[in-house]
Amino acid sequence: MESWRQVYLGCETVPASLTEAEIAWFFGLDDRTKPVVDARRRSLTRLGLILHIGFLRLSGRPLSAVERLPATVLAFAATEAGMPVPRIATLCSIYRRRMTLFEHQRIAAEALGLKPLLNHATRRLTAFLRREATAQINRDGLVREARL
Repeated sequence: MESWRQVYLGCETVPASLTEAEIAWFFGLDDRTKPVVDARRRSLTRLGLILHIGFLRLSGRPLSAVERLPATVLAFAATEAGMPVPRIATLCSIYRRRMTLFEHQRIAAEALGLKPLLNHATRRLTAFLRREATAQINRDGLVREARL
């Protein structure tokens, strides 16, 4: 993984300081994600899915419906969805049904090829972190290794 991408791993919010190039990299559609997004009928659901895919690609974690979205990210995602920029601050206004939010989080992970962490993988991660804990000098180094 490129070092410039490691900065955002595990972040809980969409950084307002993302450059145009970073926004295009994380929130832009590629050959794998475009068909998944295009399968949605409504432009707002396409927008929501683009934001979920982008944030998952950015941070490795699902996007919360109450997460505030920077205007630049929202404008880029709306263009990708083929719609005018909506006046929303969070995804709450997109999701009338809570299950749709969870479905979009799951679809975004599948579109990026991410799989749930199973028991054996959790055990391997724990063993890895125990070994790293003896090798790392400070907590920040251990957190960085865990995110990777």
